[in-house]
Amino acid sequence: MKTPSQWNPSDIEMAHGLARLALGLNILAHGLSRIGDIPGFAAGIEKMFATTWLPPAAVTVTAYVTPPVELTVGALLVLGLFLRPALVVGTLQLCVLTFRRVRSLFDGSTVAENSSVTDPTL
Repeated sequence: MKTPSQWNPSDIEMAHGLARLALGLNILAHGLSRIGDIPGFAAGIEKMFATTWLPPAAVTVTAYVTPPVELTVGALLVLGLFLRPALVVGTLQLCVLTFRRVRSLFDGSTVAENSSVTDPTL
């Protein structure tokens, strides 16, 4: 197996392209699934975080911003446009979604294997 210093540029370009496409399609699919009912998505997120220490206004703003951000970032990554800003915003968005996923660390709730809870957050 080659070490990273032995990889040729085409290997790196292929890996970058495949990772970009996979991440872009994933984020784009989530954005597409939520964009049609942003108020419903936001209401679900607000309900999920109602008992946490997070300010309700911050939860609401984040819930309303998430679908268009996912749609935009996903499309940019799939199309290969504005890659650096799209990857930065996409990474920050994944951090936000991860925070939602592990909220049990902060409020003692369980986000275990209930698909009605996990599907809207990921």
